[in-house]
Amino acid sequence: MVDREDTDAADQSQEQVARIDDFITLFCDDGPGFVCSRVTSNAHARWTVARQSDKDLQKSNLSNIQAATFQIFGPTKCKAAKKLDKLEKKLSGRERKDYTKEENEDLGREKKNVGIEEDENRQERVRQSGKPIVYGQVVQLQHAFSKRFLAVSTTTTSELEASNM
Repeated sequence: MVDREDTDAADQSQEQVARIDDFITLFCDDGPGFVCSRVTSNAHARWTVARQSDKDLQKSNLSNIQAATFQIFGPTKCKAAKKLDKLEKKLSGRERKDYTKEENEDLGREKKNVGIEEDENRQERVRQSGKPIVYGQVVQLQHAFSKRFLAVSTTTTSELEASNM
């Protein structure tokens, strides 16, 4: 016979597990504050912890929770996209009609590879959707409002706290 309390506890613990495609907010207890982007339209904007004493946070009172909300994704492939980007940078400044036959073939092949890679990423996302996240698993966090991905640098120090990365 199964104890009712045991099954209820198991159900509750299942609900508390973060899963792929969940939305989360990141809160810093040391701050205290939410991790959010100060400028969402700038490609070079930095992530910051909006402390409760910050004037920006006081003005907005974090009125739009999307400013501090991230969606969890599994890892995606981007090798073909990087290769295409590199090739396009190499060819930039020239008219398409001036490309050699080999350059046109390379460009077509890389565009096709990007399409294949995007399809594989979509299929993998559907397959992984709703699966629990386990310790050590690689995930990507996408900002709900700006659709930018959170990135961490091991070589760049924090602008606000120079002792932290």
